[in-house]
Amino acid sequence: MVKLKLILSLLMVLMLIITTNLVDKASFERIHDASDKIYSDRLVAQDLILKFNHIIQRKELSFETSDSSYYQLKKQQDDEKYEQLSALYLETELTEEESKTFEEMSVSFKELIEIESEIIHSDRENVDEMARQKIAQIREQLWALSEIQLVEGRKQSSLSANAMTTVNLLTKIEIILIIFLALVINGLILFSKKAK
Repeated sequence: MVKLKLILSLLMVLMLIITTNLVDKASFERIHDASDKIYSDRLVAQDLILKFNHIIQRKELSFETSDSSYYQLKKQQDDEKYEQLSALYLETELTEEESKTFEEMSVSFKELIEIESEIIHSDRENVDEMARQKIAQIREQLWALSEIQLVEGRKQSSLSANAMTTVNLLTKIEIILIIFLALVINGLILFSKKAK
């Protein structure tokens, strides 16, 4: 009878260890996923937003300085670079709001390209004001995308912190239960020796 109780107690300890290890593994996977998403989706996206902003700055500078060499030498490169960056941005995991804002920005950028072609072929004064307004709109959209990165990064960081808190709590519970079961097993062994 004592041996049966001892075996059952040992099996309980073993099941406890296996269960907590499985829970710990799941929590560590959540931590890993959250940190991976912070890099692959949020930091990469933020870097791309900065590169979009650089393109917009160059376009704005060309409007403000009436730099015709920009349209001959760099406009095509910037437009192609924008397309490449857009493709990379779409590879990140987008939230619904981010996807909508990015789509709006893409439409605004295409409209800016149309305005630029008018600058090359028409009266600049009226077109320059349209370009300034479009650039201001794109800047607001870039700002909104940047804010989304911060919010989503905080969410992932919070998920990671919650998972770590769970792991710490379960580890403490596991240690307390193992000590308790060790005392119970020790008591059973001492009790069985006295009974003999």
